[in-house]
Order: sequence, then structure tokens, then C-alpha cells
Amino acid sequence: MEPLKISVYVIRDGVRGEAITNSEATARAFADEACADREMLYAFYLDSRNQLIEKRLEGLGTVDFAVVSPREIVKAALMLSASRVILVHNHPSGDPMPSAHDAAITNQIEKALDLFDMKLLDHVIVGARVNGRQRWLSITGKGPGGEF
Repeated sequence: MEPLKISVYVIRDGVRGEAITNSEATARAFADEACADREMLYAFYLDSRNQLIEKRLEGLGTVDFAVVSPREIVKAALMLSASRVILVHNHPSGDPMPSAHDAAITNQIEKALDLFDMKLLDHVIVGARVNGRQRWLSITGKGPGGEF
């Protein structure tokens, strides 16, 4: 397993309805949920051309932890005939740095999807707004210009 690469980015004001083709578009599509007072993990289920099939709440938690099941992510992806999945969740503390649990669950879900020839494209963590801009981080290390 490669070492975890950490980079924090800031979202520019964007237009709704953009295709989900990179980590920044993922964070932008999650902007409404990012300010919640508890962790919320969503899965974006995509087809083979990265077009959104469904955005679904898969985990709800407390101020610092959300429960999510790799089994339920795989089950939903199979039921929706998704080829690819993107995970995104907020950190109510405002700090988008991943916890050990964030890294572990990302790895578990990636392995579970791989068993069914589906791909986890990214796991984005969205933090607090700073000077009017949303801070976010890609656990997979994809920056603003990194296309899926």
C-alpha cells in the first residue's frame, strides 16, 4: 500500500450541474451538505462515463465519526448498475484532514468494489469555509486539475 498523500485545496465558486470529472467538482456538488453539524457520508454512483446515476446518503454520524458499511456501498452500486463510485463526507470541525478511520474505510470500500469490477474514483473530505471558500481534501491525492 502506498503512503497517504495529503493536500488541502480550496473550492472556487462554481456552477451547479457540472459533470463530476474531478475532486473539485465532487466537493462542489457536496457544498450544501458540507456545513452539517454532524458527519454525513455520501456516495456518488456513476456510470462508465462518470455521469451521475445517484447521490445517496450512506452514513450519518456524530461530530467526529460517521458509520458506513462497505457492504451497503457495494449493494447500492450493484443495484444501480454503477461502474464507479465517489465518496464524499464533511468534517464538522472544519479541518479536512483524514482520520485513521477515514483512510481505513476508504481502503475497505475500494477493495470491496474491486471484487465486482467497480472502481472507487475518489474520497473527498470537505471542511469549513475560510474567507468565503470551502476547504477540501482528496484522500486519493487528486488535486483540482486531476481528472478521473
